[in-house]
Amino acid sequence: MGDQNQRPHDALIPIEQDTVPFYGHDLIAVCPEDGRIAAVLRWLCESLRLDSQGQLQRIQRKTALADGLVSVRVTASGGPQEMPALTLDVLPGYLFTIDENRVKAEARADVVLFQRECVQALADYFARKRQSTLPALTASQSLAPTDPQLAAQVTQIAEQIDTLTSVVSFLQEHMAGLVALPNRLWGLESSLGRPLLCSKRWASARR
Repeated sequence: MGDQNQRPHDALIPIEQDTVPFYGHDLIAVCPEDGRIAAVLRWLCESLRLDSQGQLQRIQRKTALADGLVSVRVTASGGPQEMPALTLDVLPGYLFTIDENRVKAEARADVVLFQRECVQALADYFARKRQSTLPALTASQSLAPTDPQLAAQVTQIAEQIDTLTSVVSFLQEHMAGLVALPNRLWGLESSLGRPLLCSKRWASARR
């Protein structure tokens, strides 16, 4: 809880803030000077009909997720506000902690969409935006950026996209395996003619 009290004093001032459309939802994402892209938690939670304060506490209880939790200064309708945001490197891990069967019925389809595509959509949005702001090259110019700072930013963006794509693919495969596990256990029980102890524990945990 002490960390929560300190974060507002360490609020990052973004050099970029954008509203990113995503399947009928407007997500606010920012990019501080360090080049990391972060999604503001408030709009993620509103899109999925989740309580943002409760979700913030869940994130803070998980060390790996809390590592990507930052406080950013967001320009909102009521003026600048300091809000928690999740960097894209931990956002997939957070989204996959949300159980689609434990949210409101009208939000279940959105949970699946966010788990599958949200991180990639945000990364692609900023990649396209930055690509469009690069100066046009003449025939005599090299395709590689000559400004060392610009070259480093382009390299960082490419590495982030590659890493996030790999993380999302891994988590999707992992989730598919977990979803299929109960059916595999039930099939084994049918062949053995008796219930398995682990399946009882699984059912108890699901409750």
